Amino acid sequence: MDELTLPFLGPKRAALQHPFGNLLRTEAPLATGSDRQAGNPDPIAGIHIAVNRVLPGGTASRSRPDGP
Repeated sequence: MDELTLPFLGPKRAALQHPFGNLLRTEAPLATGSDRQAGNPDPIAGIHIAVNRVLPGGTASRSRPDGP
């Protein structure tokens, strides 16, 4: 987000990125998700990222203390 999106949007449009509070107040149905591939459209790269992911800084996660 910080490197691939916000620099191209600028501050005014970046403020409109995720208006969940505004949507919730209008009683709009909300849906969210994770593991959305955002940087590279290659599905093999996305699978690689999902299988080998680690926390920022290269540390292992609680669910995989020995690494990816």
